Amino acid sequence: MSLNINKTFNHTTSTFASSLLKLITGFDFIVALSIKKIVFDITLQITQLLQAKSKDIYNGLNLIQALNNDMSSLRNIVDEHHQICYEQALKIASKINVTEEKPRTSFISKNRANTPFESVSHYFKLVITIPLLDNLSTELNTRFKDTTLKCYKALVPLKMIAEVQCSSDTNWKDHVISFSDFYITDLPNPLALLGELKQWEVYWVNFKNEFSSNIIETLKAINFPGFENIKICLKLLATSRLTSCECERTFSSLRRLKDYKRSTMVEDRLNGLALINIHTELPIDVKKVINKFAINNRRLCFE
Repeated sequence: MSLNINKTFNHTTSTFASSLLKLITGFDFIVALSIKKIVFDITLQITQLLQAKSKDIYNGLNLIQALNNDMSSLRNIVDEHHQICYEQALKIASKINVTEEKPRTSFISKNRANTPFESVSHYFKLVITIPLLDNLSTELNTRFKDTTLKCYKALVPLKMIAEVQCSSDTNWKDHVISFSDFYITDLPNPLALLGELKQWEVYWVNFKNEFSSNIIETLKAINFPGFENIKICLKLLATSRLTSCECERTFSSLRRLKDYKRSTMVEDRLNGLALINIHTELPIDVKKVINKFAINNRRLCFE
């Protein structure tokens, strides 16, 4: 059996392959890869935890705060951090016979000036290491603001008593108000929020039982009429997520359920199948399901 092999030479593919090979074997690519590897090794564990299912936003916010502190520490010792990365890049370059060099300096700069440097290592520190650490810190501060964390500490009783009241923080009410300003249209009576916060402090200071440690327990503890604005704030904190991983998993489940073979599915059935597919940890009693189907007048008889 003979194979029909097309031996025609594709110049476009060859040009792209040669350009790609030149890029990945360049010393600047090796240095950038070594620097980003060490930085992303720090963010890997927190990234995996944030993508997992989380029931408490407070733990995720603490992880983000710890990561931001690590980035600030690396920025303070950027010389030592860059030297470690650069030595690893030199070892990799020596194994594949790549010489230590910087990109070509342009003598005519129209868009930006050339970066002044003292050595090749100093050039890559100014061009790659410092901008990468600064960009990560800026993105973390922009994406994950501490307003939600402060509001969480003020509304969850265990955090409020331990971290706010005991530390003589008299501005904890302002943290809740600043958080609620963004959702002012969702509150039933925004003008009464300050009064509710005063009653909230008095209620939990005189509370005799065990304090609630998260949002879900707090909502269950105040299932009586009252604190309507605070209940809305707690529900907003309970439904908000640090990342979009949860909703993306929901979209993936919907894509598997709502296919062309189920185009006539009604909304109630679709919601039920979606909840079963998403919350796989919930037990299902098969006998109850069969009895439910057997009661209705269906074409399939289970009795």
